[in-house]
Amino acid sequence: MTKKQFRLLGFIICSGAVAWYVYFHNQFYTHLRTDNMEALTAFKSDHIKGFRGQQILVHKDFEESLARLETYAAAQEITLMVNQSYRKQGQKVSRAVVNPANRSNHLIGFAIDANISYQGVKYFAANLKRSKLDQLPEPISNFIKAVRKDKSLRWGGDFRKQDPVHFDVPINLTRPKTWEAYFKRCQKDVENASYVWEFWKL
Repeated sequence: MTKKQFRLLGFIICSGAVAWYVYFHNQFYTHLRTDNMEALTAFKSDHIKGFRGQQILVHKDFEESLARLETYAAAQEITLMVNQSYRKQGQKVSRAVVNPANRSNHLIGFAIDANISYQGVKYFAANLKRSKLDQLPEPISNFIKAVRKDKSLRWGGDFRKQDPVHFDVPINLTRPKTWEAYFKRCQKDVENASYVWEFWKL
């Protein structure tokens, strides 16, 4: 192998390794800087993780509820793999289980959509429906039971049109005026936000 071929091979291997890492572990190019945000923040925990490293962007007042979700998940040794947290108005939703609501709690950072991982196996919406709860591993069933007992949290599997990967606090139903205020503040946060990689905007 010539030096030129060796360098080319090295470049291909390094580029492939970087692309693989970014794709599966660290989608920093989608992460918003939250330092100057008034309403939103990035949530991190051991048992609630972003799918492929995506950022879990939520309202600061939702963190306490997520901390309880974390406690319920940790007690059963399961992990919630979050596909979506805060969603900007008009943002397209890929592979949505149900059609996004106009006054969704995702629009104010008070909801997450998450698949459940237990002992290396992932459980998706089709596996998590109400009718299949008794067929799931006991830790997953126990987790969902704990969420259902929590008076402030909702599990989407209990919705008339089931959305079993959805967990939220129903601000849109219980405090509509607060929902409006949160919505405006969150929209302003993301409109003014820069991406983590945009270091020149610091």
